Amino acid sequence: MKGEGRVLKSARCSRCKDKFDENARKQIFTQFWEVDWLRKKDFVIGNTEVKETARKTVGGSSRRKHTVNYFLPSA
Repeated sequence: MKGEGRVLKSARCSRCKDKFDENARKQIFTQFWEVDWLRKKDFVIGNTEVKETARKTVGGSSRRKHTVNYFLPSA
């Protein structure tokens, strides 16, 4: 649970590269893996947003009720 063996990969998303420099990404990564499971859970819950689905499928057979958006804290 301490992130042993985990490696910070380079950002592939252009928006991520624009908003977070490598030092900021490394700091978020390190701080996340240093805390216990409950703090990790709080971090994820605090940086997510659950919404109703914007569009329904035509057939009406979809079981999906929500859309979950994930965010990272920006300084």
